[in-house]
Amino acid sequence: ITDDGRAIVYTGTSPHGQGHDTAWSILVQEQTGIPMDRVELVWGDTDLVPIGTGTMGSRSLQQGGNAVFQVAGTLTEKAKAVAARLLEANEADVVLDKGRGVFHVAGTPAVSKTWADLAVAEKGNGGLKHDDVIGVPGATFPFGAHVAVVEVDTETGHVRVTKMVNVADGGKLINPKIAKTQLSGGAVMQLGFTLTENMEFDGGQVTNASFADYKIPGFRDVPPMESEYVSATTEAGPFGAKGVGESGLADDDSEDHHAQQPGEAGHGRSDGDDHRVLEHSPIVKRQQQTRDNRSVCDRNTVPMPTFRVRPTRLGHLWAIALNPCNRSGTD
Repeated sequence: ITDDGRAIVYTGTSPHGQGHDTAWSILVQEQTGIPMDRVELVWGDTDLVPIGTGTMGSRSLQQGGNAVFQVAGTLTEKAKAVAARLLEANEADVVLDKGRGVFHVAGTPAVSKTWADLAVAEKGNGGLKHDDVIGVPGATFPFGAHVAVVEVDTETGHVRVTKMVNVADGGKLINPKIAKTQLSGGAVMQLGFTLTENMEFDGGQVTNASFADYKIPGFRDVPPMESEYVSATTEAGPFGAKGVGESGLADDDSEDHHAQQPGEAGHGRSDGDDHRVLEHSPIVKRQQQTRDNRSVCDRNTVPMPTFRVRPTRLGHLWAIALNPCNRSGTD
């Protein structure tokens, strides 16, 4: 805590668009009452943050966020002891008014000490701070469902996704807007993975090594999209959060691919001409290449995503993919 009452958080996570600044500030404010705009996040500097393995595996909130939450809570308890000394009161009688961000004796809010007061008082004792390395054991298991409505021109093979609906489990959401944006962003990534993205080689040389030739989705490629969360909290960590970074990636490729495969209801493919128009799509190639590679879910005999595909009028198709096993948050 600085002399003017700001909080500086040193985190081992490395944000590059995930919104850690916002989420970590929310966690600090919840514990300390210090407003979000007075919380500064420091990351990526190995001189200042000695431990951190980056941002991956939907782990940042479950691991790094929980560390911030617990350390801020411990710091608050330390601050109560300092406030008790300054207020000449018993520590057990001191309370934190999170709305005002001040400490006072219970029942006498008129006389209080701010975080700045406490930080200045502790300068001779090394400052008002606390650090710790905290790891949350085990993994969390979010689940989700994704629906795509797809139009396929069976003469040319042209595919157009007309709507996507994404629903995922994020446990307790710290910032719903950020979480929904990550879910939608992951779904857009999977549109490219399914329909257009594929690294091409000729004699060992990459032939589409620039974005001029390697097609990623643009704004005009993104269909109308709805993204929502349900909350099934977990005991891993103090506030029941789960990873959300990969929720949009779990099933959208499978659901888009299966929606492209006309056929009998419940089978998702056809042996007729309609199937052959997509046999060279990027995801079909990858599925053929990795067919024998069993996932963690397979090895642990957890059922893999279930698909339901039904043709509708004018060649419109829809598919839903259910993901029962999306492991996240592990080290």
